[in-house]
Amino acid sequence: DVQPPPIFIRENRIGIAANLFNPNLDYATFIIQSPLDQIQSINMIEGLLDSYAFPQINMPLLKSGAKTGITFGIIDGRSCLDCSELSIHIDARYPNNTGIISDYGDSGSVWVLNNGSSILKPVALHYAGGETPQWPKAISFSSIIASIRNKINNQNKIV
Repeated sequence: DVQPPPIFIRENRIGIAANLFNPNLDYATFIIQSPLDQIQSINMIEGLLDSYAFPQINMPLLKSGAKTGITFGIIDGRSCLDCSELSIHIDARYPNNTGIISDYGDSGSVWVLNNGSSILKPVALHYAGGETPQWPKAISFSSIIASIRNKINNQNKIV
């Protein structure tokens, strides 16, 4: 029985937590340790991450969740109170969807644009949704990027 290498040993870490985070948008960043794997992207989804796409109603998405594996969804709506929050429903065009497209353990998964391209464009960061009701919630990636840029600009201001 082969066990994975323990992550608490310095040489086995893949990254370290960075100081850019936002509890309101439910994201945190980390710095990947060297050597970088330039072809690593999203687990089980072929293609490379590049830039991001702005969310639109009825936009087809897919994600690789730690609990649910690869699932397919469609952006259903956007919160009136917080325009960065999106709701997603099952994409019925994919019969391999089991009816459960998010479950506990999927938080942090990236919903990417499902347009058949080998260039993966993140659309949203999954943060909530279980079996009942089956309406996953996600935060738009464009909001996260704007928050990160704002934090970087504030840290680099000359006083």
